Amino acid sequence: MVLCIVLSFMAWTTAQTRDEMNAKLTTAIRVRIESRQPVRLSAETITLTGETLRLTGRAAIRFDDTSVLAEEIVVNPVSKRIDLLGKVNAFLGSDLARPSAPAIEFR
Repeated sequence: MVLCIVLSFMAWTTAQTRDEMNAKLTTAIRVRIESRQPVRLSAETITLTGETLRLTGRAAIRFDDTSVLAEEIVVNPVSKRIDLLGKVNAFLGSDLARPSAPAIEFR
């Protein structure tokens, strides 16, 4: 019973961490695109339908010293939505890899 609880907690923590990292990655990509800074795109297939850019098959977005790799990446600048689909790997630059500073409150 204890083992099941520990494994469930580990799976929840891993999923939570993955979701937090995906949110951080998509925010970094969105800020980069909105500020019209260069990004390098690559994939087996790149399609543009309306405003939606879809990268499929070894999709990658690279900028500075950060690379985001996924099975599929969908970017819609109008809705400001970026989806990282399938297995996602990231090689983070110094700005993204740095942990957030803890909040310090003085009373």
